[in-house]
Amino acid sequence: MWRERYTFGAVTSLDVDIFITAGPGIRTAADRARDLDRPVRSIGVDSWGVDYGLIGAEGELIERPVCYRDERTQGVMNQVFRRVSREEIFERTGIQFLIFNTLFQLYAHAQAGIPKAATKLLLIPDLINFLLTGRFTTEYSNATTTQLVNARSQTWDWELISSLGLPAGLLTEIVPAGTDLGPVRPALLDEVKLDRLQVVAPATHDTGSAVAGAPLQEGWAYISSGTWSLVGIELDKVLINSEVEFENLTNEGGTFGTIRFLKNVMGLWILECCRAEWEKSRFEFNYDNLPRQGETIEPDGPLIFPDDPCFLKPASMLEAMSQQLAGRGECLPGNPPAIAKMILDSLALRYATVLRTKRKDRQLDSNQSCGSPVRRTGGITGWWTGSTAARGQSQT
Repeated sequence: MWRERYTFGAVTSLDVDIFITAGPGIRTAADRARDLDRPVRSIGVDSWGVDYGLIGAEGELIERPVCYRDERTQGVMNQVFRRVSREEIFERTGIQFLIFNTLFQLYAHAQAGIPKAATKLLLIPDLINFLLTGRFTTEYSNATTTQLVNARSQTWDWELISSLGLPAGLLTEIVPAGTDLGPVRPALLDEVKLDRLQVVAPATHDTGSAVAGAPLQEGWAYISSGTWSLVGIELDKVLINSEVEFENLTNEGGTFGTIRFLKNVMGLWILECCRAEWEKSRFEFNYDNLPRQGETIEPDGPLIFPDDPCFLKPASMLEAMSQQLAGRGECLPGNPPAIAKMILDSLALRYATVLRTKRKDRQLDSNQSCGSPVRRTGGITGWWTGSTAARGQSQT
């Protein structure tokens, strides 16, 4: 129903058209359901993690949410670690360190000055749920991406929040997936032409919902591939130790008592940025043709390391890749299909590397963490392919 607005090299904010398009989107779904003779009884909202909006006393949006790719968090990690050590933060939260985690965004925001009119902070799906129901809540799976939730108590880590000088009063009640948030506001029901409609919180982190809906079995790992790729397994409890911290793995909340033990990989963002550049040069890039084109390209081309921070928000993704390759005496392939194959093969290799991670602590070994060997890996969201990883399309 909405999309992130991004301009290369620009400070980024999020398109709040969702507040306009949510109603028509629900109405379209309701019309389709009537055609199928399957009336809509409830809806759920999920999104990406970490980003948030601020709400005022009258329920108004105080500021446009800022996209996590914004540069306001540059240098903030070191400022935070001077107040609370990296080791203590990980021991408390079990969450990987990413420069855009809500912890660092909110710290930067507090340093710059949070508007006095703000009374509540809501993550993106919770913001939409508030629009629909008028209820302030924070669903657990997405709350964990803030790096402000205690991994063991599954509640806000008030001691950590206080130590960092963050505005505790803005945070709302954490609720589990499956919580009935109440009916859609009457005014919105009129707009969507429904008599009644309940809002139920799913795992509001999109990967949390994807993993919950996947038919995972004992010994399976998953790759959720989209803008980011999430490579991991399900656990029944958090796994926090020095080796997990060293590998920068994460314990994100799941559904029904599960933990998504995973690692973020930069993902198809790299390819999408290239596609945007190619379109500006009038090259028509078609995802559907990639498997066929890839078969005609020599397999021994260069590879990139996808998790290089230089790929987070470059002015030019093609130039960023060219510079990384030049640093080891290699050149960027000369045409878009070959570049696309290089990106996808590099992602596939990175996925395999993450899954094969073995450190001294055998609990970190992917063959031990879930209680039995990892026998199978599946893609559960997004579009992904590569000569090493998989072929085909999987969408949600």
